[in-house]
Amino acid sequence: MSPDTPALDTQQPRAPARTDSPRAVAVLVAAFTAGCNADPAIRAGLIAVPDRHRGGLRALATWPAGSDAPAVAHGACAGVLDDGRPVFEAPKAAAGGANLLAVPLADEGRTIGAVALLVDGKASDVERAVGAWRRRLDAALDAAVTAAASAGEAAGDHAGDPPGDQTSDVAAGHATDHAADGAPGRPGSGAVGPPADDASPRAAGELARIVECQAALAEAERLGDAIGALLATLARQHGCSRVAFGWAAASGVRVQALSDGVGVRPSHDVVAPIATAMDEAIDQQGAVAWPAPPVGDAPVNVAQAQLARLSQVGAVCSVPLIVRGRALGAISLERASPAFDADELAGLQRLAALLAPVVAMHRRIDRPVAAFGERLLERRARAGWIAAAVLVVLMLASLVPVPDRVGGAARVEGAMQRLLTAPVDGWLLRVHVRPGDAVSEGQVLVELDDRELSQERLRWSTEAEQAGRQATEALAREDRAQYAVHAARAVQARAQLSMVDTQLARQRVAAPFDGLVLSGDLTQSLGAPVKAGDTLLSVAPAGRHRVIVDVDERDVARVAQDAEGVLALGAHAGGVVPIRVVRISPAAVARDGRTVFEIEAAPAAGAELRPGYEGVAKFEAGSRRLGQVLFERPWRALADRIWALGW
Repeated sequence: MSPDTPALDTQQPRAPARTDSPRAVAVLVAAFTAGCNADPAIRAGLIAVPDRHRGGLRALATWPAGSDAPAVAHGACAGVLDDGRPVFEAPKAAAGGANLLAVPLADEGRTIGAVALLVDGKASDVERAVGAWRRRLDAALDAAVTAAASAGEAAGDHAGDPPGDQTSDVAAGHATDHAADGAPGRPGSGAVGPPADDASPRAAGELARIVECQAALAEAERLGDAIGALLATLARQHGCSRVAFGWAAASGVRVQALSDGVGVRPSHDVVAPIATAMDEAIDQQGAVAWPAPPVGDAPVNVAQAQLARLSQVGAVCSVPLIVRGRALGAISLERASPAFDADELAGLQRLAALLAPVVAMHRRIDRPVAAFGERLLERRARAGWIAAAVLVVLMLASLVPVPDRVGGAARVEGAMQRLLTAPVDGWLLRVHVRPGDAVSEGQVLVELDDRELSQERLRWSTEAEQAGRQATEALAREDRAQYAVHAARAVQARAQLSMVDTQLARQRVAAPFDGLVLSGDLTQSLGAPVKAGDTLLSVAPAGRHRVIVDVDERDVARVAQDAEGVLALGAHAGGVVPIRVVRISPAAVARDGRTVFEIEAAPAAGAELRPGYEGVAKFEAGSRRLGQVLFERPWRALADRIWALGW
C-alpha cells in the first residue's frame, strides 16, 4: 500500500501508530499475545506493518511466539493492507483446515498494519473466539494507554515536541507518520480509527459501543436473532426510535427487520421509504444523513429527507454494509434529535465495516443454499454475458450452409473372391502358399495325399496291359470267344485307369487366376484330414478392389448413385482415396446392434489398396445448415427415446 493511499475500512480502532517506537510496539505485541494465549481455538497469528525502507511487510510478532507464521497469514495481511477491508475465508488446505481472518489496524482513519488469525472450529466458534480476542486486545490497549498517560510517558517520549502535541506516544507518532507520508484520513471513508485523541472519552465510548454490537451478533445462534439483537443495541446506543436492516438485491434493498418489533411486510407503508433510503446509501458507498453535517461536500440525501418527513422524525441516517467491495445490505437509523454529526457518521461507518463480515458469515451459516447461489451468481456475473454472446454466435453460425457428407465404417475387399475347397476326401500333404502371397494362374497351391490313388492306378494300368496282351494272343489263335472276353477286360481297365488319373489330378488345388491369397493358413495343419467341400484358401484377383461402406438406415436416402466420396484408411494415416458409389444394396443388414445398408464403391485407379484394409468413408450429399449437421442426430435419438417411452 503506497503512503498516499486513503484509509479504508479496518477493525482495530486504537492500535499504536508509531511502529518504530519501542514502547508502542511493546504495547501492541503484549496485547496481541495476551489475546491469542487466552483462547485455545486460535491456532496461529501474525501482526505485521508495512516496511517503508525495504518494501513489503515487517512482522512485529507471531503466535506461538518464535514460530514462523503460515504463508496464508502473510498473504492475508498483504491483501488487507492493499484494500483496507477485513478478510474471512472458510477452512481450506492452504490454511491447514483452519478459518482465516485478517483485519486491519488503523489510527485516525489511516491503516497502519494488519492482524491475521487462524482459528479452528465452526463459524460460530470463530465468532466467539475472535470476539473474545478483540475484547482482550482492546482491554490491554486501554490499560496500556491509561498507564502511559498516568505515568507521564507521553511527555517523556516527546520532550522536544511543540506544546499541545504530547497527548501520548501513540498519537504523536502517528501524527508524525501522517506528516511524512502526506496522506490524511478521508472523512466518512469508514476508517475505524477515532477522529480524536486515542485516550479521549469519545474514542473509548465508541470502542465500547463497537464491542457491544459485536457481542450482540456473536452471542446469537440464528441470523434473525442476531439481526434483532444488533438493531436493539443500536437503537439504545444512539437513542433511535427505530432502526431497520435490509438485504441488498438486484431489484433493490429488501427490508428484513425493524427494531420496534413490528413485522416487516412488503405492503407496509414505511417499508418502501426505508428501502429507498438504504438504496441511496448503497449507491453512494457511504453513510448518508439528513440533515447533513456541515463538513465538506455532503452526499445526496433526498431519500433520507423523505423518510424523515414520512416518519415525522428530526434525523435519519443510512449506512451500507460492504464486504469485499460488494454491498451486503444497509442499516437505517431514525431519531427525533439531535442530528447525526460528522464524528457519529464516521463511527457508524466504522461499525458497519466491522460488522459486515460477521453478518455475512451468519448468513452463510443460516442460509447455506442461498449463500451458495449468491456466490455462484457473483462469480458468473461476467461469464453470463460471455455465454450469451457465444450462444448468439452459435445460433447465427447454425444457419450457415455447409457441405453435407454421409458416411460410415468401410472395408476393402477384392473385386472378386474365389474360395478354393477340397475336391475329395483326403489328407493334406503339401501347402505351397500362405495368406498374402501372390499367385499366378495354374500354380499348384495345395496337394492332398495321393498314395492310395497311385497304387490303384498302378493296379489298373497293369490289368489293362495284361488284358490287352491276352486279347492279342487269343486273336493269334483265332479264338474269337477269348478275344472278346479279354478285349472287354482291357477296355474296362483303361476306363478305371482314366478315372484314377482324373482323381489324381484333383488332388492338386491350383490358382484359378493371377491374384493374392487372402485367407487359409494351412501350414500348421499338414496331415490333417479334410472332407470334400471344406474351404482351404480364399483368393482375390490382384489390383482389382471394391470398398464396402456400412451406412446407417437413417442416412442412406441422402446417398445418390455415382456420388463421389473419400476413403480414409487406418493403414494410410493422413491420406485419403477417392471413391465413387457403384451400387446401393436394396436390403438392410444388422451389424453391431444397428441396421445399415451396404454401399459398394469403386476406388480410383492406381490406389494402393490391399484386401482387408479398414477405415471410414464419406460421400458428398449436397449442403445443409450447420445446425442440422450438428444437432440432427442427437435430436433424432432423443425423439426415438421419447417415442419408445410412449409419450
